[in-house]
Amino acid sequence: MAPWAVLAALAGCAPDPRPGPVRAMAPRPNPPVRPKAAAPRLDWAGRFWEELSPAQQRLVQARLPAPAGEAAARWDVMGLSEREALLRGRAVPAAQLTARQDDTAPATP
Repeated sequence: MAPWAVLAALAGCAPDPRPGPVRAMAPRPNPPVRPKAAAPRLDWAGRFWEELSPAQQRLVQARLPAPAGEAAARWDVMGLSEREALLRGRAVPAAQLTARQDDTAPATP
């Protein structure tokens, strides 16, 4: 038998160099959910205008869309959630502030 015939016969017995069937990895668990850190409390948000420090009054005047003379009156009629939203940088709708000041303004649903 020729040497090339022996090599051809042995080549048929060699293992297949291709990998076997593809197997999926085991599913990984979701990472644990971390609770968001609580925002710092603004204890002074519940105070009346006269009880605020001058620095706090300036901060409110800078963020409140009202003339400087009306800031005290608008601050005193705002609810706590509206005050905190204003101090945290979220806008308070001017129509909502006007509706609280003006008894003739239509109520918002």
